[in-house]
Amino acid sequence: MSFYKDTENRTWYIALNVGVFREIREKIEYKGRPFDLLNVSDPTTLQAVATDAVLLVDLLALITSEQRKTAGVSVSDFMLAHKQDTLITAQTALLEALADFFPTMERLAIQDMMRTLAKSREEATRQLERKAETQETPTAYGV
Repeated sequence: MSFYKDTENRTWYIALNVGVFREIREKIEYKGRPFDLLNVSDPTTLQAVATDAVLLVDLLALITSEQRKTAGVSVSDFMLAHKQDTLITAQTALLEALADFFPTMERLAIQDMMRTLAKSREEATRQLERKAETQETPTAYGV
């Protein structure tokens, strides 16, 4: 079981099973169609989880619905606590839980995608740091 902490330092556990996947299909739409998180053989499924923060938090809100109810956290408050680095840790936790659910072939594909995402983030961070180092610090009013 994977877990992460939101910006309010609340821990959320992600447990996936067939019932959760069915509920996702029934309740979450993506681009006008039911979202099928089980369909990891379609590259757009994992790509959507990796690139669409709204979809990611919708999935997490549904997956953690019983935990939220027990903790007295509304969907709105849950969503407000998902920003910045929390989105990355939440996404990683969801992908880890997804990889753990599947047999070897799918698990390896998901883990490979997670490594690719991590490398992409690291490279983007390095590029931004290099760019920041080469830019002059602006002075107030051109002084």
